[in-house]
Amino acid sequence: MKKRAILYILAASMPGILAAQSTFDKAVQSIVDNNAELHAKHSRYLGDIEAEKAENLLEGPEAEVEYKFAPSGAENRWGASVSQAFDWPGLYSARRKAARYNAEAFRMLYEADRNAIALQARTLLLDYVQALRNVALLTDAENNLKQLNDNLAKAYERESATILMLKKTRRELFDIAGRRAEAESALLRIKETLKAMGDGNVPLDGITAFPEEGLRPLADYRAAMLASDPTLAAHSRLIDAANAGVSVNRAGRLPSFSLGYVHDYEEGFHFNGFSVGISLPSWGKNHSTAAAKAAAIAAGFEKEDYAQGLEANLVSDWHEAADLAKRLVPVKNEFADDNYLDLLSKSYYGGQLTIFEYLREINEYIAFKITLNELEHRYCSVIARLNRYNSTAVE
Repeated sequence: MKKRAILYILAASMPGILAAQSTFDKAVQSIVDNNAELHAKHSRYLGDIEAEKAENLLEGPEAEVEYKFAPSGAENRWGASVSQAFDWPGLYSARRKAARYNAEAFRMLYEADRNAIALQARTLLLDYVQALRNVALLTDAENNLKQLNDNLAKAYERESATILMLKKTRRELFDIAGRRAEAESALLRIKETLKAMGDGNVPLDGITAFPEEGLRPLADYRAAMLASDPTLAAHSRLIDAANAGVSVNRAGRLPSFSLGYVHDYEEGFHFNGFSVGISLPSWGKNHSTAAAKAAAIAAGFEKEDYAQGLEANLVSDWHEAADLAKRLVPVKNEFADDNYLDLLSKSYYGGQLTIFEYLREINEYIAFKITLNELEHRYCSVIARLNRYNSTAVE
């Protein structure tokens, strides 16, 4: 009972969390709607669909004219014909069926691409929040050390502080300032990457906290995966298309025909008639049909392999999220918005800490907060993967 309570305690819906989630969704939606890579893939899929439709159209009619020169004293002869070639009638329906399955698979693969971009954008936004928090933490610590350095410099002038105390403080200030600058550079890189994924104007205002969601039972995620994973559905349609391809190859082995109208002029008479042509398939074993059957079998194994990998990743992610939740629950709320640096400052200036204890405590606190920040980032990233089938950002 205690374990279950720990796993689901993060599911409490607080107004701030809901607002953060909504802000995240808007930013993700903006990236998905304006992502150039997605637009290119959509156009490519549409092109593939239209190309397959074009392959099932009748060839254009063939026109032929002949003119024969007669010897002196006789009339020249001429003739004209128009004919239309067509495949075995069942071949067109077989191609149309295969094209329909492929078109459905292409649409599902495009949805899979949208989901992948949405998850990538959401994960990058989590990186943004993590970097933003690190910058805020290191900036606060740097400000505290700047104030300490100023006070020690004055105390050193009055000979109430030693040069060792002053140099130790300045060394720590130099280190913190460098770490803060690196954190700001990381934050800037993330911002620019987010802009590049969209139209350059991703709405980041208000994104300052992780959009937490509670961990649901594993069965819920498995059901959502089986019902909504577009790549898994695309594999099913590709199997149908491969099986239809076998029928296409079999029908392609049947004769094709041509029908035409013929007009000839000879010895002063006009002759009208028609022509019928038949094209027989090549002799020997039908290797193309065997290849189509092999492709259908391969498509089935590919779906099975993908489904197994999907299940393995889902179970792994769920257990990782459960472990992270158990680690987060005891400390998350207590240290979410604490004023520990201020307490340290008051303790030092109140004479309860030496300068060296104060500096050590600041470093230890920074390391703790960065670790906690990383832990929360990992948890939210795993939850984002688990929830990718329910994301409103890809609707």
